[in-house]
Parts: sequence; C-alpha cells; structure tokens
Amino acid sequence: MRSHHFCFLVFVCLCVTGICSFAATDVLFLVDTTGSMSGIGNIKTAFSSILNALAHSPCPQVIRYSVADYRNYTDGGNYTAYGVNLVQPFTSSTQETWSAINGLVSGDGGDTPESQLKAMISIADNWLTTSGDLGFGGRGSARKIIIWAGDAPGHIAGDEPGSSGPPPDGYYPALDEVIDALTVQGILVFALNSTDCNHGLNEPYDGINNNIPPERQQAGEITTATGGMLFCSVGSGSSEIGDAIVEAVQCTSLGKEDDLNDVNPFDCRSPGQELKYTLCWDNAFGLPLKDVTIIDWLPVGVNLPSAVPQGTYDPNEHAYYWEIGDVDPNTSGC
Repeated sequence: MRSHHFCFLVFVCLCVTGICSFAATDVLFLVDTTGSMSGIGNIKTAFSSILNALAHSPCPQVIRYSVADYRNYTDGGNYTAYGVNLVQPFTSSTQETWSAINGLVSGDGGDTPESQLKAMISIADNWLTTSGDLGFGGRGSARKIIIWAGDAPGHIAGDEPGSSGPPPDGYYPALDEVIDALTVQGILVFALNSTDCNHGLNEPYDGINNNIPPERQQAGEITTATGGMLFCSVGSGSSEIGDAIVEAVQCTSLGKEDDLNDVNPFDCRSPGQELKYTLCWDNAFGLPLKDVTIIDWLPVGVNLPSAVPQGTYDPNEHAYYWEIGDVDPNTSGC
C-alpha cells in the first residue's frame, strides 16, 4: 500500500494537510431507457448478477448503491434539465437498489444518439449533492464507480439543434469535458455495451450531422481514461463482468494525519523544523491480509529523524518502510 505524498511549498515553508481515505465504495447503475432499449430485460438481469456479486464481495458492508437513467432532451423533466433522472439515491440496501433497477421501463428518445455525456457531466458535478433533483448523496472519501449500460453513442457539443429537439447552445458537452469531469472526481466507469465493440455505446461518432471530426469511440475512451473496462455484446451478463467490478471495490484504506492545524492555512513548518504525522490502516476485508508493508515515499528536502520506531529507511528510494505483518479481517491500526 502506498501512502499519499506530502504537499509542500519549497520557497517559504513546508505545509501539509491531514489526509485520510476510507474503505468505502459507491456504485451507480446508469442505464439508457430510451425506446430503442428493447433489451432492457437483459440489462436488468446483468445488473442483478453484478449486484449479487457485490453483495457477496469480500467487504459488502462498505458498498452503497444508486440508480439513474438517461434519455434525451425532448423527454421532459430531469431528462431535459440534466440529461439524467435520479431513480434511487445512494443506499446500503440491495433490496431498494434492485427494486429501483427492476422498475425501469424504456420509452421515448426521438433519435439515435442519446444524452449519456450530458448525464455523466451532471452526475460528476452532483455526486456529493445531498438533496434536490440530483441529490445522489455520494461519499467524498469513497471509491466511485459507474456501471453504464446502453446501445447508442451520446450527443456531443455541436449537436444543437438536433433531430431530437432544440436544446440550447452549449447543452451537450464535448467528450473531453466528460472525461475530465469523471477523472477529477475519481469515478471509474464500466460500460456494458449491448452490441459489438464498433457499434452501440462505442460506435464511432462525430456529431449528428457528421461535421465534427474526428470520429471517436466514446465508451472505449471513457472506460480507458477512468480506469474502468468496456464489455461488448453483453446479453444477460457474465461472471467476468461481476468479477472485474468486485476487484475495483475498495476494502482497505491508508490514511495520513499530521499535527498541523488544518483550519489555519498558514500553519506551516519552516526548514529545519519537525513535523509529526501518523499513518493508519483499515482492513474491511472478510479475509486476512498477509505480509503487509506500508511504504512512505518522501519528497525531496524532507528527512526523517534517526530514530523512527519499527521502520526501515531506504536512502536509494528516499522512502520509509514499516513491516506490519499479517492484518486480521475487520481490524485497523496506526
């Protein structure tokens, strides 16, 4: 496990804020529910399989779930306002999650491209929002995952007005804007494409009038950039999909906390002064971790005192190693 780096100012003094990450994962099921999604029954079955895999993962107690769907600008309500409709805010209940998924129905749409890119911008901007139309209620400290299913590419900037109706200028985002918004929030995207990898969600697309070159394969670019995966020709799902998503669940955490006053941005350490910090770990796995070592890579200009309990300094790596050994299930320490 690798700790967070120090952040420091080299000109005046060393400034470090307390950093802490938690063993937690938020999973959002996002699906196209336009009229072309005749295979939505298969998607529900795939989602059910994934939900079951997550419920039987090594640390199901740290996972929360949300459900949302997208259609098109002309479909009214939240589809028009945000490109996405929140069906179920984040909950720890798999029963509530399945009820929300099972209640999804397909309809409307208007043209082939859909509003998933607008939807993803809205989701990224509102992941932590706690109330209102987009009150997803996600956790800032959690691993963030979108499981996205559909059968068509998404409208991009320049598609206004399109055959599905006249959204205002600037309504649809560019693909790069979406990727930036997702990566800034640290959201991993797993895409379930209902057809082969050159069609559906990943069909090369350059605008509704074919005038915004070059053609780009949206699902492939989004999943690659965010660290997720693209699955093609998905019918009712497979264990491969569930296994990949379970592997992304964050069951362990490593946090660093220092003795600076986080409220006061001017609380710093000048060169030559000492900074004290604590590293803590948490294992939410239902299984033990074997031979755990915590490694702290130090910034240039930061040195450790000669006596640090239980640790080993490597001058070649400018890093400190603490051999923790075996860590039992559901235990933590510092």
